[in-house]
Amino acid sequence: MNQKLNEKSIVPLYYQLAEILRENIEDGIWEPDTEIPSENTICKDFEVSRSTVRRAMQELEKEDLIYKKQGKGTFVKRKKFDKDLLGELSFFKEMKSQGLEATSEIIETDIIYPTAYIQSTMNLEKIQKIIKIRRLRKVEGDPFAIETTYLDYERYGSILQRDLDTLVLYEVLEKEFGLDIKEITAYIEPIILNEFFSQYLGRPQGAPALLMERIIKCKKGSGIFSRIIIAGDKAKFYVTTK
Repeated sequence: MNQKLNEKSIVPLYYQLAEILRENIEDGIWEPDTEIPSENTICKDFEVSRSTVRRAMQELEKEDLIYKKQGKGTFVKRKKFDKDLLGELSFFKEMKSQGLEATSEIIETDIIYPTAYIQSTMNLEKIQKIIKIRRLRKVEGDPFAIETTYLDYERYGSILQRDLDTLVLYEVLEKEFGLDIKEITAYIEPIILNEFFSQYLGRPQGAPALLMERIIKCKKGSGIFSRIIIAGDKAKFYVTTK
């Protein structure tokens, strides 16, 4: 770290320092889960006070770039994963495109009758049985999201005979069941985790999270409805328009 701070700048020293440290993280000089230099080292390198270093560190914590381990030091946080709201439907393919290893674990499968809301979003003309598949999604071995998908039992019932842990669901639905998507709508809102979801995501109850509801309408027949709860510190969302 050989950059210098400009004491004559109108930008406060702590913020100049925070920008330099941020660049080290973003450029991969300090890799995820590695310890960053101590306060004493940074003080000496930049000839600044401890209070300036601490304020710079506070800025990085606010931006969710670093985390502290009691008695061990300060470490670089893993980068948030990019999540395309309306792009690739396959979780496995989406993570693979970012060079990440993705896995799934089945939490539960069931055959149920839908609520009025789910019946409407799935475009079901009558109350009929649907499939409920709830899976824990992991990225690089860490819990990322809980995805609950609802499918028309009459149309997709045999999917329950497959290995749902490794199944690339939407690829199979398209190739083997003739899924023909007309449009996709996604809604996203902040929530706090209840006890059930917090235990699977490895976050404390009451921690912030994001709820995404995805409605898939098909050219013919019933649609597909999903609720995806994502740990609040794991992803950033984007939409690309043309």
